[in-house]
Amino acid sequence: MNWYKKATGPMVYLPVMGVGDISGGHKAFPGVWLRAGNIPNGPSTGYNGSVIEKGVSVYTAWKDPKTGKYVLLSGGHSLLAGQNEVADRPWFEVTGVDTGESGSDDEDLLQPGTIRIVRQVNPDEIVMEQDPWLTLTGMELLPEQTPDWESDKIWPEEQK
Repeated sequence: MNWYKKATGPMVYLPVMGVGDISGGHKAFPGVWLRAGNIPNGPSTGYNGSVIEKGVSVYTAWKDPKTGKYVLLSGGHSLLAGQNEVADRPWFEVTGVDTGESGSDDEDLLQPGTIRIVRQVNPDEIVMEQDPWLTLTGMELLPEQTPDWESDKIWPEEQK
């Protein structure tokens, strides 16, 4: 089954461990876009409400096949700062047309009117790349529930 060809969003590049202390580089992995909050009819406004973005704000993530958790990539600085504030919003996995632009908080932007909801996502299904053992709501995960992208376990035989 070519599950990796069913990407619903961007490609993400995850580190691959090499032999010994030598870095193995990065491998492309199908990513998804996650939206914090309902889909607006027009462009998003920036974090403080004073900036109108060039599209609808979404965050790049990937879904760990081992645990089913969504892993938000580092880089959305306001998301890191406001994690407690966004954890209580509805979250959605979405598809859409990428504008090629970044928002004022360095997030991806999708063209308004092109966004489709794939599914609603519980915040306890979402972790941040830098703290993969904590969900957005602060729930601590057991080791077997924690995504591990530095392991061969996430790469199907077809991808190795």
